[in-house]
Amino acid sequence: MAVTKHSRAALLGLALAAGSAIAQAAPYTEQEALGIGWNDALSLAQSLGTLPLDSSLSVDGSRMSNVAGGSSTDFYSVVLPQRMWLTLTLTPDSASAMPVLGLFQGSSVATGTLASALDNDAGDGLSRLTFNLQLDPGTYYAGVMGYRNHWWDFDGGGNAGWNYRLTMSAWNTVASPAPEASTLAMMLSGLGLIGLATRRRAARR
Repeated sequence: MAVTKHSRAALLGLALAAGSAIAQAAPYTEQEALGIGWNDALSLAQSLGTLPLDSSLSVDGSRMSNVAGGSSTDFYSVVLPQRMWLTLTLTPDSASAMPVLGLFQGSSVATGTLASALDNDAGDGLSRLTFNLQLDPGTYYAGVMGYRNHWWDFDGGGNAGWNYRLTMSAWNTVASPAPEASTLAMMLSGLGLIGLATRRRAARR
């Protein structure tokens, strides 16, 4: 699996914030797979609505040749109502899948790519992709396609023959890391001095 240099934020997020209660809605289904519309361009992205903080949504899509749009890139839009961390996870149903996942803002893939990840090694069992970014309020677009040469234009084609689930989860900033030992020692010393001064004042009264 490879993570591209196009990313402008930390990639390969391993977990959501500890203790966060994520509300999971019932999965959407890709509109092309249902035969009710197209989602193979940013301008045709299937809307997944607004994603509130501490919630998660999923969409089930297809890259099967017997499904309309099975060889095109699938685009989805989501609205973030406030600044938050967004985790995207793409899980194909086949270990032989070579998926590509991207996140965009604006009307152009060429100028609006925020992050992307891919698996270009079929059968290695590493086809699940995930990354997270801290984002401002606004509309964002996720794109799913199969690996091919020049995949970064997200113009369709590429590896096919698999279905997938795309999950988007919104959460708050992660807990602050534990202070270093030297910092902790200084804090404890300071608290000790404050306690000693308080005790001396009390003794004088």
